[in-house]
Amino acid sequence: MADVCAPITLIGLGRSGTTLIEKAFESSAEVYAGGETGGIIFGTYAGAMDSYFQSVYTDDADRNEFSARVVRRCFESLFPIGSYWHWFHKPAGIPKMIAWERYRTSRDKFEFPTEWYWSVLNTVFVRGRYLTVLRNPWDIVRSRMIFSGWDEKGGWEDIKIMYDIVYRNIENINIIFFDDLVAQPYEEISKLFNKLGLQVPYDLREVVSTKYVPTETGRDTLPLVLEGPDYDIETASLITNLWDRFGKVFNSPNGALFFD
Repeated sequence: MADVCAPITLIGLGRSGTTLIEKAFESSAEVYAGGETGGIIFGTYAGAMDSYFQSVYTDDADRNEFSARVVRRCFESLFPIGSYWHWFHKPAGIPKMIAWERYRTSRDKFEFPTEWYWSVLNTVFVRGRYLTVLRNPWDIVRSRMIFSGWDEKGGWEDIKIMYDIVYRNIENINIIFFDDLVAQPYEEISKLFNKLGLQVPYDLREVVSTKYVPTETGRDTLPLVLEGPDYDIETASLITNLWDRFGKVFNSPNGALFFD
């Protein structure tokens, strides 16, 4: 049966194809799909750390393992993980319910505590498997603005943080590109399932033929003119180098390469 310490974990930002991936796992008889779990993981872990009884007989390792056990017990209590062979969840987005400054270290590049983020996931899910979907950042920002009414600046901030998160554990993350997912959804998801050692769901073709939460259902479908990010060279390179690593590129709205 499924190991609570070994979920298939989808990280990334909304408006990048994560719902399609989630629906594919939901269609598998082998997998329990737990939905969006970021609040449960990071909020519960932070609360458990604060509630841990400190004494001369305990240390930070004890405190972190206690917090991890609390989170795992929550999952075991809330979800029927033990009734399936595998389980999937989606702690998507940037955890914003915690006080970032409390957990930042000197090794963090931006204001978000990326080091703590991975420490939490790796302590709670010691055998976790990770995947993410990368979409043209310009398209993510525009889609978020149309669909959710979020501001452009906040979108660019989330993107730089998410790329920092992905880079910190790049060797252990299965990367899927949104354009490939759109062009060949059945083939891309089948390849992912095979890589994870899962059977391809019998109704996957039907699942991928459905359009989930399309941007057109948002409050406004008029074109938006984006100002673009105010990234420095190092931050822009963090993003473009990841695409280069896989031989991929993206274009700005004016057709130029990357952020030009």
